[in-house]
Order: sequence, then C-alpha cells, then structure tokens
Amino acid sequence: MNDPWRNNPRHPGYRPEPNSSAHEDEEDTPEAYGNPPMLPEPSGRVPVFVMGLLSVVLGFVGLILGPIALIMSRTGRREIREGRARRDGLMTAGFVLGIVGTCFGAFMALYLVFMFAFFTTMMPNFENIEYEADVSRAATEVGKLRQLVLSFEAREDRLPASLREAGDGIGERLDDVDPWNRLYVYTVKDEKNFEIRSQGRNIADPSDDIYYDRERDKIVSPEKKPKFG
Repeated sequence: MNDPWRNNPRHPGYRPEPNSSAHEDEEDTPEAYGNPPMLPEPSGRVPVFVMGLLSVVLGFVGLILGPIALIMSRTGRREIREGRARRDGLMTAGFVLGIVGTCFGAFMALYLVFMFAFFTTMMPNFENIEYEADVSRAATEVGKLRQLVLSFEAREDRLPASLREAGDGIGERLDDVDPWNRLYVYTVKDEKNFEIRSQGRNIADPSDDIYYDRERDKIVSPEKKPKFG
C-alpha cells in the first residue's frame, strides 16, 4: 500500500528521485560521470615536429637535425609513457620524421663520400683516356703529313722545304697543329730523309713525342707499339 507521506522529505522512508533537483545543481564535469581528467599535451611537440620536418627536407643536413629531433622528443614521449601527457599526433610525426631524416641524411653523406672517392680515383683514368685519344690523333695526323710529303716528292723529285709547300703543291688545306696546339715540326735531314714530329703533351720530355722518321720508316708514339708505315 502506498504511503502518501513517503514523498515528504521529513518521512523516515523518504528517498529522493534520481532526477530530483538535488542532482540538477551538481557541476557537469567528467569527474561527475566517473571519467578521468583530460591530460595535457606532451612537452615540445611543435619544435620536435619542425626539426623532424627540416631533417627530411634539407637532405644530408638531416644527419644533424634528425638526431636533434629524436633527442628533443624524449621528454614528451616519456610523459606519454608515464601517463602524464596524452598521445599526440604531432609528437609522433616529429619522431618518425626525425628517424627518416637521420637515415636519409646518412645516405646522402655516404653518397657524397662515395662520389668524392670515385672521382678522386677515376680522374687519373679519365686523363689517361683523353691523353691516349690525343696521342692517337697526333699519330694519325703525322701519318697524313708523311703521305703529303711523299706525294710532293713523287711529283717534284725532291723533298718540300716545308709542310706548307707540300700542301700548296696539291691545293690542300693543311692542318699543321697537333692536339696540344703546337705546330708539327718538319725537318729535312738530307735529300732523301725527313722527320715530322709532334712534341707531345710535355714539350720538355722527348719520350713524349709522336713522330715519323723516314730512316726508320715508322711512326713512333709513347705507350704504343711502333706503327710501321
């Protein structure tokens, strides 16, 4: 049987309704519903992200900036692990970018060291290849000049006084400059013998010369076997 006095606060069996005004005045906070308070953001989240981003963008400089970003993130990540700060996407992104920037910077640094060592090692080989090409060109041109002199001799029954005279005799434009921009030296030894010589790359070193000597009837060039004509 319902007691009409049960809803009277003075009644010994009085129980307030769940939605009574006694609860309406309470502050609407997470604690009131049993939720934990909102944790703060981890320390240094923005600087960590900026340093991590720069470590990726600036190439091999990331080898310096990347580790700085990782060191700066230690405090914030410790706060997250210990529950003193909430998980943060910016902190995580900065940490990951710091790792990527460090690896990329290390790769770039190793690449630069490799390229420097490669060119330092290979440059002499490139110079040798260029030198051998110049020697081959000089030997070919000496052979052409030799043939020009022999053709003049066959027509005139004498040796020309100069390479210019040998070229003028057939109206041919004479290229009498060697690959090192020096004139070929033409020497008449006697009525039958002559020599055509390029003084090579090093004018002070006779062993560097490329030449044809009619007495030996061969074209001689350095670092190559004599070429008989």
